[in-house]
Amino acid sequence: MVSATAQSVGSEARTVAAESSDSHPNAQTVRDRSDEGKVLVPPAGAAPGTAEAQRPSPAESREFAQKYVAEKLALWQRNLKLSEWKISWAMAHYSDLKPRTVGQIHWDMPRQSAAILVLDPQDYRMPFNAMLDDMELTIIHELVHLKLTSLPHSEASRGSEEQAVNGISEALFALEHQKK
Repeated sequence: MVSATAQSVGSEARTVAAESSDSHPNAQTVRDRSDEGKVLVPPAGAAPGTAEAQRPSPAESREFAQKYVAEKLALWQRNLKLSEWKISWAMAHYSDLKPRTVGQIHWDMPRQSAAILVLDPQDYRMPFNAMLDDMELTIIHELVHLKLTSLPHSEASRGSEEQAVNGISEALFALEHQKK
């Protein structure tokens, strides 16, 4: 269930993110997920997604991925008991995300709202099913950050937080996919 405004949330999240500060408990906050070599960084002037031969057409890929991400967001929001949060999302190109990331979240605690950016399918350089798994893992990762909003955040604790969030996210993903 994605609101009509979710698709335009990307520029708003980036604008507010530039003004965010982790040291204020009620501040709007941004966290992101590392790319770990999953992204196609095209040479200057090259079209995104040209290095992947075994993928559906870009339109089919993006449309399917949008539905998939919306379903996974609803599932993991429910699983992580974040139903009181209003969460929107949008696809973003690699150049629109922080360097070396495939996703990010911006949240506003007082309003209990959040916006997630997920890497656009055109910018992945992995097989289609692996890309979908990575998008789901990105959603889980960003929602775990949201779940931890009550903890103190600082630049000094950011590395430790990322390690913990990565471990929790990967464990949750593995448990969910072990059931199938």
